Amino acid sequence: MSKVTITKERLKKLEDIEYKMQCLEQGGVDNWEFYGDSLEEYFKEKEQEEKVDSLLIDIQETLSCGAYEPSERGAGFAFDEGCIEDTKEILVKFIREIKADK
Repeated sequence: MSKVTITKERLKKLEDIEYKMQCLEQGGVDNWEFYGDSLEEYFKEKEQEEKVDSLLIDIQETLSCGAYEPSERGAGFAFDEGCIEDTKEILVKFIREIKADK
């Protein structure tokens, strides 16, 4: 996984948002009539991300299919997790652009 750096202010804001969400859910907000409707876009994006993750695994497996070890010493091949995450971001951005064009 790629190393990410965020500011203390951003971390504090994210922790506050997480705490607020926990309070709302404990208060029953997830039982509100339109709760699911309000999160429809969020769930669609999460589903897209899961599909992209699956696609990346398929791509990685396919690219590895014909791989061989040039040194023949057990070193093998490796994939940089940062590159995989970068590729995922590119794919997600591409999918969202296509979706916006429809």
